[in-house]
Amino acid sequence: MKALELFYFLGLPFSPLYGAAMKIRSQLYSLNILKVTRLSIPVISIGNLTMGGSGKTPTVEMIARFLQSKGFTVGIISRGYGGTAKRAVNVVSDGDNVLLPVEQAGDEPYMLAKSLPGVRVVTGKKRALPASYAQDHLGCDILILDDGFQHLAVYRNLDIVLFNATNLAGNNRVFPGGDLREPRSALQRADIFFLTGVTGENSKQASLFRQQLSEQFPTTPVFTTENTVEGVYELNEGQLERKSNNPEAPLYALSGIANPERFIQLLADQGVLLTGNTALQDHCSYNNGLLSELSTKARSSGAAGIITTHKDLVKIENLQIDLPLFCLKISAQAPEQFFDFLKARLSLD
Repeated sequence: MKALELFYFLGLPFSPLYGAAMKIRSQLYSLNILKVTRLSIPVISIGNLTMGGSGKTPTVEMIARFLQSKGFTVGIISRGYGGTAKRAVNVVSDGDNVLLPVEQAGDEPYMLAKSLPGVRVVTGKKRALPASYAQDHLGCDILILDDGFQHLAVYRNLDIVLFNATNLAGNNRVFPGGDLREPRSALQRADIFFLTGVTGENSKQASLFRQQLSEQFPTTPVFTTENTVEGVYELNEGQLERKSNNPEAPLYALSGIANPERFIQLLADQGVLLTGNTALQDHCSYNNGLLSELSTKARSSGAAGIITTHKDLVKIENLQIDLPLFCLKISAQAPEQFFDFLKARLSLD
């Protein structure tokens, strides 16, 4: 039995208690016994029901770009998981400049700040505080609450819940007996469901799960997204340069994300030759010593360079590495019907 399966097996007796506690917590917020902060600008929450990765960051980026194209001044509010900045409000980007290094900001907020010029990115554990700051001091007229489905202290105008099309709802049991952060009944709060990262391999099970969601929540629309590979980029003197063709020499894959298997599959789909790979813990921290060990391992495998994810690259790019460094950049693509729905909900027409 794998370690995670053993953990879930041992935690199964406690799942009903945890699930009941999460239901009571949700009811306390709905009754405003626990304070809910309401802002004067629209708030879109993007979150999930399950533990682990569900494609939130590409989805946040996709929606932020769409809102920018409609003339909004967008703010992204995140807890800043993995970052060392501990102030109540940490401005990662004011829209013009990235103000915090990746170590303080956290990998995902930093990556979003670098990828989205003009978008304000603010972190803080109690997200009502950075949300209010973004509204009052950074000129934001719409906010995206990153990983916000369980963060009920901020009122949202739209609740988007993501499911990874490969993992879906996991084992359908509540933590600590399974993958769910809350009982499945919490999905009644959702306005939209997204099945992210749909591929030819998982499309059949994704379609069945989509049907289940539609039957259980008939008034909640279900959309799917596909991860489109933008290309392979090489880090050259601190700048990412897109390669017109994939590197011909074999590379060593490195990742610290929730679903490393999907990263390896995307590389295979692109025809990138690999000599091996190392999958580290999600949100892992890098240092020069670790990179030296990994570089030695990569060279020993016959690799001419290292290829990683964009999220990992932002943590590596300023460290010492003696091999060429590449990254695979992906973006989420949603159907036009989703953007029509978003425009209608935000009264953009």
